[in-house]
Amino acid sequence: MNKHVTYRYGGKAASLLLLREAGFNVPPFIILTEKTQREITNEKLQKWVDHELQGEYFAVRSSANLEDGDEYSFAGVFTTKLFVAKKDLLEAVKKVATAKNSTKVQSYINLNKLDSRDLRLSIIIQQMIAADVSGVAFSCDPLKPYKKSAVISSVFGLGEALVNGSLNADYFTSTASDWKSKVAVKEKKLIYDSSDLIYSDLEEELKNASSLNHEQLNEVKSTLDRLEHLHSAPQDVEFCYAQNQLYILQSRPITTIDPNAEHIIWDNSNIIESYPGITSPFTFSFIVAIYESVYKNFAKLLGVSSKQIEANKEVFAEMLGHINGRVYYHLIHWYKALAMLPAYQLNAQYMEKMMGVSEPLGVDFQLKAQPGKWKSIYQLAKTVVKIVRLNYRLPKIKKSFSLKVNDVVKSYKTIDYGKREVQDVWKDYHEFKSLLVNQWSPPLANDLLAMIYFGTLQKLCANWLNLPQLHTQLVVGKHPVKSVLPAQLLSQICETATQEGVMQSITESSEEDTWGKVRANQLGETGKLIWKYIENYGDRSIGELKLENETFTQNPLAFITILKTYKFSPPVDKMPNNDSAATYVDSLPFFRRVIFNHVSRKAAELVSDRENLRFDRTLAFGIIRKFMWEIGHKLQAIGKLHHFKDIFYLKESEIDEFIHGSVNTEHINAIIKQRKLENEQFWAMPTPPERIHQYNGNLDLELEQVILDGNLTGIPCCAGIVEGRVRILSKPEDVKSLEGDILVTSSTDPGWITIFQSASAILVERGSTLSHAAIVSREMGIPCIVGIKGLTQILKNGDRVKMNGLTGVVERMDG
Repeated sequence: MNKHVTYRYGGKAASLLLLREAGFNVPPFIILTEKTQREITNEKLQKWVDHELQGEYFAVRSSANLEDGDEYSFAGVFTTKLFVAKKDLLEAVKKVATAKNSTKVQSYINLNKLDSRDLRLSIIIQQMIAADVSGVAFSCDPLKPYKKSAVISSVFGLGEALVNGSLNADYFTSTASDWKSKVAVKEKKLIYDSSDLIYSDLEEELKNASSLNHEQLNEVKSTLDRLEHLHSAPQDVEFCYAQNQLYILQSRPITTIDPNAEHIIWDNSNIIESYPGITSPFTFSFIVAIYESVYKNFAKLLGVSSKQIEANKEVFAEMLGHINGRVYYHLIHWYKALAMLPAYQLNAQYMEKMMGVSEPLGVDFQLKAQPGKWKSIYQLAKTVVKIVRLNYRLPKIKKSFSLKVNDVVKSYKTIDYGKREVQDVWKDYHEFKSLLVNQWSPPLANDLLAMIYFGTLQKLCANWLNLPQLHTQLVVGKHPVKSVLPAQLLSQICETATQEGVMQSITESSEEDTWGKVRANQLGETGKLIWKYIENYGDRSIGELKLENETFTQNPLAFITILKTYKFSPPVDKMPNNDSAATYVDSLPFFRRVIFNHVSRKAAELVSDRENLRFDRTLAFGIIRKFMWEIGHKLQAIGKLHHFKDIFYLKESEIDEFIHGSVNTEHINAIIKQRKLENEQFWAMPTPPERIHQYNGNLDLELEQVILDGNLTGIPCCAGIVEGRVRILSKPEDVKSLEGDILVTSSTDPGWITIFQSASAILVERGSTLSHAAIVSREMGIPCIVGIKGLTQILKNGDRVKMNGLTGVVERMDG
C-alpha cells in the first residue's frame, strides 16, 4: 500500500481506494482529511455527497494513518456512526473526529508505545448498505496461519452485532475440497428501523439455517484469495451481502500473526514404515543420534563444508521428532539438509516423491553460513565431481559394505553375553554403534542416487514417451531383492513339509514341540529350512527397527505359530510384461535411447539395492537389540529393574548414567514409571495425522476429514487391474491368509511379507514409489497403489473395489 496515500488519508481509506481501483465492489465513499474537516461547511458537504454518493443513509468512519497497518489495527478503538441521514452528516463527522483524543485511543497509543503526535485522522463517508448478511473473513486462520484455510463468521442483518459479539454467528472453515460448517442457532438480527438500530426477531425458517450458502462461501473465498494477492499478506476482511450482491467494506492485514513464531512441520509419511505405532524412548534416542552422525558424515563426503555443517548443526541434531510417542521427520530440517547440495529445487521434488509426503513443504527457510557466489560455484563443482565419482564406485562400495556388515554381525552373533558383565555388554554396544555411524554412508549414497535416477526416469518416461507411470515397470525384475526371499523361503518350507508329510504334525503339535524337533534335527529337510529361516530372517518382523519389539530370533515359537496356520499357495506370475516398454524405448532417437537405457538400468539397480541395504540395516539392528535385551535381563536379575523391557523406557544417556552409577535405582525406576504412564496415554490417543504443524510450541493434532469426491487416487507402483473385496488390516497377524482379497492398510514394513502373496492387490494409505510396499510388490508382481489419502477412513471391510495399478485409481464398485 502506498505510504504517502496512507499518511494522507489513513489506513482504512487508503485500503478502500486500493480496493476500488482494483475493481472490488466497495460501497461508494468520500474522504475528509484533517484539513478538509477544518474547512468543510454543511453546504459544501451536502453538495459533495449529492455529487459522489447515493442512498438515504451513510456510514461515517474513522481512518487514521496508524490504523489497519501491518502492526497496529486500532480495531474498535475509534468511533463509527451508522445510518446517518444526509442532514446530520457534519455533526457525525465532528463526533467521529473528536474520538481521536478519547481516553480509549490514548490508552491504545500508550500500550503500543506510539507517539500521539504522529496520529492523523481522516473521516470516510460511505454509502450505507442495508445488509441481509454480514461477515468477517480471514484469508487464513490467525491461530493456524500455516493451514492456508479461510475462516468466515457471519450473521443475518448488520455486522455490528457480529463485531461486538452480541449475536450467535455461523462459523465456516475452508478445507482442501469443501467447507467445514458450524451453523449456530440464531434468534435475532440487527437492523435499522428508520429511527434506530434494533435487534429484531429472526424469521422462524432462518433460525437454524446457514447465513451463507455454498455459492456465497466460494465467492467470499475467491475474493479473499484476490485480496491476499493484492496486498501480498493475509487479510482480515469485513463484507456483507445485500440482495445477493457481495460488498467489501474493509480489508486490512491480520496483525495477530506473530512473524517470529516458531513453526515446525512434522511428517511421518515414509518413516512410519520403519517405526509404526508407539516407539520407545530408548529406540528414539538411539536412532536420532544415528541420524545426526550418519548424515553429518554423508554431508562431508559430498563436499559440504565443515563450516556450513557446524553452523547448521541443529539441522542434523533434530532430523527426527518424538511426537506423542511416534517418530516423525522434522521436515524443514530435511529440506535444509538437501539444500546444502546442488540442484536443490529438482532434488526437493525427488525427495518428496521418495518420502511420499502428501504435499510440499510450503514454507521458506534460510540456511546459515551460505557461501558466497564464487565459493558456491566451487562447492557446486566439487560436489558434482564427488557425486559422479561416487556413482561410478558405488556398486563396489555397496558390495564391500554388505560383506562387512554380514561379517561383523556374524562375529557379534557368536559371542555369548550370558557370562559378561553389564558394563562389558554396554561397551560392545557403543563399539558396534560407532561402527554403524562411521560405515553407514553407502546406504545413504544409494538412497540419494536412487532418488535422482528414479525421479529422472519418471521425467524421461513422461516427457519422451508420454508414459508417466512406465518407470515403475522398468525397475522390476532386473536385480534380486532380499525382502522377497523370506516369503519365498516360507513357501518352500510349507511345500517341503507337505512333501515330507510333516505339515499335519506341525499344525497339530504345540509350538514348543515343533521347535524342539527342529533343534534336535528331527524334522528332516523341513526342520533345516525352518532353522535357516530363523538364522537368516529371524530379525525381519513387524516394526523390526523398534528395538523393544520381539523378533523371531528372540522368540522362534512365534514363527512356528505363523507356519501352523499359513495357507500356502504356489506363486502366480503376475509380473507385468516389459516387452511393450522395450518397444516404446526402441522408438526413441539414438542418443535419447542411450541416455534412457542408462538411466533405466541405474534406477533399477539403485531401487533394488535400496531395499537390500535396508535388509543389512535390519541385521545390524538385530545386534543392537541383542545387546539391549541382554542388559535388560541382567539388570532385572540383580534387582535394578522390575522387568527387563523397562530398559526401553530410558534414553541412551540415562542408561549410560545408570550403568556407570551416576544415578540411583530409585530415580531410574521413577522415570520408568512416569514414561509407562505416558505410553499408556499415547496408546489411548487417536492416531495423529501424518503431518503435524507445531506453531509457537502448540501441536496441531487435528485430523483432516477426507471427503471423497469421485474415485480414490494414489501413487501407482505396480501395474495390473484387480477387482475384488478389500480386507483392512492394522497388522499382518490379524489374519493368516487374505485368500485373494485386496489388502488395505495404513502402512507396511518387511514384517508384512508373510501376508503379501495371499493378496490379489495391495492398497496402502502412506508411502511412496520407493517405499517397502512399492518395491516388494513390484518384485512379487502384485498390483499396488500407495499414498492413497483417506483410504482407511473411506473403505470398509468387504467393500468391492476395482484398482488400477498403472493409473493409481481405486473405483468403489458398491456405490
